[in-house]
Amino acid sequence: MPDVPIGLPDPLVAQIRRWRVILANAYETRGTRRDLFGHNMLADPAWDMLLALALAACDRREMTVGELCASGRTSMTTALRVIDYLSDRKLVSRRPNPFDRRSILLAISETGLTRMTALIERSAARLSSANQPQEYSTCLI
Repeated sequence: MPDVPIGLPDPLVAQIRRWRVILANAYETRGTRRDLFGHNMLADPAWDMLLALALAACDRREMTVGELCASGRTSMTTALRVIDYLSDRKLVSRRPNPFDRRSILLAISETGLTRMTALIERSAARLSSANQPQEYSTCLI
C-alpha cells in the first residue's frame, strides 16, 4: 500500500505527529466508552474515522474502506455513507487503489488535518490557560 497520504504537506504531518499520543488516547477512549455504554448509545462513526485517519496520517498511511469500517466498529453501509459525508465536506480524500481496482484508498485531507490540529491546539490552550496539570494534556479530545 502506498505510504504517502493524498496531498499532505510535510509540515502539516509533522504538526499532527506532535499530538499522536492525544489522538491515540482519544481513539482508544472512544472504544472503551463504546464497550462500557453500548455501541448505539454514544456512536459517532464519523469522528472515529477522522481519528483513525489522523493517526494514519502520522504514519503517512492511507486506509481502505474495510480498515475504516473496523476502526469505526460500524457496518460497511454506514461506513460508506459516512465516507461520502466526510468527502463531500472535503475532510477526506479518496483515490482508486492501484493494487486492487475494486477498492479505494482514503486519507484525511489537508482541510481535515488542519481542523483536527486546530481542535487539539485550542483544547490544549484552554487547559493551559486554566492552569491544569500537564498530565491532563492527554485528555484533550
